[in-house]
Amino acid sequence: MKKIYYLMLMMLPFFMQSCLKDDDEVFDKNPSERMDEALKEYKSLLASSEKGWVMEYYAAPGQIYGGYVFAMEFTESSVTAYSDLALNQKSTSLYQLIADDGPVLSFDTYNMFLHFFSDPSADMYEAFQGEFEFILMGTSDDKSEIYLKGKKTGNRMTMRRLEVSATEYVGSTVDMYNAVNTAPKYGAIVEGDSVDCTIAGNYLSMAYTDNDASVQTVDMAFCYTPTGIRFYQPITINGVEIASMTYDAETGNLQSAGGELIIYKAKSPLNEIFMTKLWSVNAKNSSAAIQPYFDAVRAASAKENETVGYFQLGGSESFPGYFTWYFLSVINGTSNGYAGNIVYQYKLIGDDKIMLSIYSYDSNGQYYYQGGYSQFANALHGKTFQLAADNLVNPTVITMTDTNNPDFVIMLQSEMLVYPLNY
Repeated sequence: MKKIYYLMLMMLPFFMQSCLKDDDEVFDKNPSERMDEALKEYKSLLASSEKGWVMEYYAAPGQIYGGYVFAMEFTESSVTAYSDLALNQKSTSLYQLIADDGPVLSFDTYNMFLHFFSDPSADMYEAFQGEFEFILMGTSDDKSEIYLKGKKTGNRMTMRRLEVSATEYVGSTVDMYNAVNTAPKYGAIVEGDSVDCTIAGNYLSMAYTDNDASVQTVDMAFCYTPTGIRFYQPITINGVEIASMTYDAETGNLQSAGGELIIYKAKSPLNEIFMTKLWSVNAKNSSAAIQPYFDAVRAASAKENETVGYFQLGGSESFPGYFTWYFLSVINGTSNGYAGNIVYQYKLIGDDKIMLSIYSYDSNGQYYYQGGYSQFANALHGKTFQLAADNLVNPTVITMTDTNNPDFVIMLQSEMLVYPLNY
């Protein structure tokens, strides 16, 4: 035994020499050099896409706010971002690729889209628990996808190489949102069985009985795509993974590729559909009788050296159970402004009427109400409006007509209007 042990000890240096030689071959660069090389490769890849990249972004642990689209065009040092948060707008800022917990993509100067979910305020010191630094986790074999992980939340996201322009891609996702998100109630068909489901924002919730007679729940965030929706991660229905669903314009349904899951709009009265979201006021195409009230809003913002950027009416997630006038007054020459809300109690009458009465406002709502917005706000107070739509199944245009004054007509549309009083 001692002789064998001695021979093994004699051979050990040869094993050690062999291992060290292999290490020299594998690790021909030190960690710092490998990191620098990885950062350069990622930077080159980001700038290589002529039309840019689209990130499906998820803020907060549990992705509770759903998914949003950021389309981005990169140069060597800057990024121009577009988003479904605000159509026909863009924001340019700087970015860096840095070494931290691995290679990190850092949007380190302010961008109104890329920092929307992470920029704190007095009311929300954590904002929406978003982030602007992402650990780069690798790419697909063909370099058409880049995989990322939020540094704080750990939410996994994907950037996909764009084949169309950033504005076209974002526009198509907004169109899809407007097509799908028009019903106060939804239903689902799971392998032929009807069940209740909810779409709130960009989040799907439903429950169904599986093949083993067990009740299964689905709670999953998603992003809108040009063709439908894509889930944060695949959901499983009776053993079948569903990563995305396609919208059928003819039926208005979302459907999985194999038909295991269909989501449809439950038939609802027009006034209920109206209260599912905020609608942009089309002031230019509203009646002459209401133009003086728009003039008053325009003048009130002008006094502040501002211009009305958004002007919306309807149901708001910020004030559930109330009718809301949401506005954004933009500081002239900038992309920043002051958002506010004036809130109404409402009563639905029949299928196509709504009665309004002023109830409250937030701090900015109060400021602008006192500064001149009150004329329009009071023009809605105490009135009953007859609603009409271009399409009762999937409306894109709704008119509100004062039942006591048929000349008083407000036109609204589902598509976002920016600077609606500039005409």
